[in-house]
Amino acid sequence: GCEWDIYQNFLAAPVRQLLIELHGGAGVKADSFMRSMHAAGWAIFSKEPNTIGCRGSCLEYSFIRLDLPRDLNPAWLLNSQPSKPTLNNSPPSKPTSKTEDP
Repeated sequence: GCEWDIYQNFLAAPVRQLLIELHGGAGVKADSFMRSMHAAGWAIFSKEPNTIGCRGSCLEYSFIRLDLPRDLNPAWLLNSQPSKPTLNNSPPSKPTSKTEDP
């Protein structure tokens, strides 16, 4: 049950997905956890009970971060520098018109 005390530490983790098992997840702690996850950009994409280890009293939640902040760019995980975006300063090309044969 330490997840209730430490979840604030991984709200901004530089990862796209997170799997966590919640123990005794009713009440104020669970509400605060879910609201914090949502506010940090996480969404639930899977939920299932642990029927073996907890006999169904624990729930496993899979979260996905919908909008990864720029400072948490996945290139950081590879220990490399992210490439800088390039700007295309050329004017847009004109559409070509097609003429139909008579």
